[in-house]
Amino acid sequence: MIGKKKHSTFIIILLILCGKNDSFSQINYINYHKEVIKAEDLFLQGQINSSLKYYTDIFKRFEKPFAKDCYIALQLACMQNDTNKATFFFKKSFESGINWSSLKFSSYIYTLLKNNFSYSEKISQLYKTGREKYLKNINWSLRDSIINLLKKDWYFKKNHSWTNKTDRYPKYVQALDENIVKLELLSKRYGFPGEHMIGIKDPELDTCDPSFFWRLSSLSSLILFHHRCGYGLMEQELKKALIDGELNPREFALIYEFSYADYKEYVGHYSSNHNNFNYKVNCTFQNDSVKFYDIFIKKLFYCNDSIVVNAFRKEIGMSSLNHDKRKRTFARDNHLILFFGQFDNL
Repeated sequence: MIGKKKHSTFIIILLILCGKNDSFSQINYINYHKEVIKAEDLFLQGQINSSLKYYTDIFKRFEKPFAKDCYIALQLACMQNDTNKATFFFKKSFESGINWSSLKFSSYIYTLLKNNFSYSEKISQLYKTGREKYLKNINWSLRDSIINLLKKDWYFKKNHSWTNKTDRYPKYVQALDENIVKLELLSKRYGFPGEHMIGIKDPELDTCDPSFFWRLSSLSSLILFHHRCGYGLMEQELKKALIDGELNPREFALIYEFSYADYKEYVGHYSSNHNNFNYKVNCTFQNDSVKFYDIFIKKLFYCNDSIVVNAFRKEIGMSSLNHDKRKRTFARDNHLILFFGQFDNL
């Protein structure tokens, strides 16, 4: 009996230790984004080969790289005409959801594949296996739920007047209310359905906006961009999604500032021609804890203190204002696509 008790005690202790080890080994994807910023800083200094080595190391250490980062690294490898490095980044891109049709939007990727038929054939086969892995990892029931919410949004937005509040106008507001409530319910039950849980926008899988820049961003974020209460209702879920690698820091910041700006306009702190919908779902915004990321399109809500803004950005793994400025200049001078999604700012 004593031996059995000791054995049982040992098993219990072992299980507790294993549980602790799991919690200690949990990856915080804010650190991933900080690493990516370092890789970007290398190519912004002209050290492209060093940057590619850093990207390779990051993508090997973090199981869930973001599609846009894979696409950027792939462009750089193709710009260098380095097929060995490009092969690795093609693989990671496909496994992260990059559709084959998205490759043509980069002149460097397109040229490399066009000028090397045998290599293009090799990458085509790599696409099949990478695509299969990507599709296998998607939670399809959750994705279908989000797609249905987006279809509702698009339908009522298309069929309501922006200038005259016809009977279609309140139907659109009602649809947005229903969508935010449904998304909140799904997020609290399963976690925020972000980039890796349900995949990214894809012209083959759904009827999303087919333009390239939308393809490399979250499906669920648009619902939050269309309702001021999104952040308030799902604050904890969004913060967790940021840590778990489901939400890009720039999307998180944009969701936050969308909610903040819309709420400030709604309560009359600022006057504008923005459509302040009369939502039935209500929320408040904690003015004593306002943070600034200076990413929202309306500069009225920006903070003029770059030190403050950069500190808030750093908290969530977002690049500094100066880094973004350098990155846009580098993109223009080298004909690269380095920003994506909403306002071409993700």
